[in-house]
Amino acid sequence: MLALYKRFLAGLYIAADAALAFAAFAAATWLRTRVLEPTPLYPLSHYAWIVPLAAGLWVATGLVLGVYREIEAENLRRAFWDPLRVAAIATTLLFAVTFAFKLDYVSRLLLGLYALADLAAMVAFRLVARAASPTFRRRFAVERRVLIVGGSAEAGGIARLIEANAGQGLSLVGFAELDPASEGARAGLSKTYPVFPLARLRELLREQVIDEVIFAVSKNELKSSRRCTSSAWVSGPS
Repeated sequence: MLALYKRFLAGLYIAADAALAFAAFAAATWLRTRVLEPTPLYPLSHYAWIVPLAAGLWVATGLVLGVYREIEAENLRRAFWDPLRVAAIATTLLFAVTFAFKLDYVSRLLLGLYALADLAAMVAFRLVARAASPTFRRRFAVERRVLIVGGSAEAGGIARLIEANAGQGLSLVGFAELDPASEGARAGLSKTYPVFPLARLRELLREQVIDEVIFAVSKNELKSSRRCTSSAWVSGPS
């Protein structure tokens, strides 16, 4: 489910960036002819080929740079850095095409406005996507369900880290411990989680959807936990 969600998200970003490129060109044309320099351009037929070329350059540059390979909607730095890299390279290529083919009729001001408008649109889209990402993940039930094995202080630290990253699709299922009566690992958590006997790990893997099992056991627990869980990995889900 998570892999499917990532492919869907990459496709959504590619489609959005292509659509925004077309919209940015329309906005740049209006700004160039109506506000900054109210002089007529060449007929739009002269520019018909530039719009798909520009959109293609933007998307192709993003693909080459790996912008769509691993979407991190919650990452604020990437919301600015990815569009900036794409815009810098794609704009350079677009101007290079106009110079190489001596397209003197193409307004350099128009291309510059287009590049700025598209950059702003891409950043705005990513900021909106960042704000909507937690809701979007919950709607599509995209989460990685994690079970922690152990009752050590390290297990508690991992549990708090999972809680802090709940907005990025991590969900704590509970704990599997040798001594379920101990509360050391669960102190300070935001809510109460189920605690299962370690001997039931194999059964849990069969009955529940668990994507990851994290072992955080002390040295004294390690030998016992290995004995209790060795058979679970043979029949449990990966």
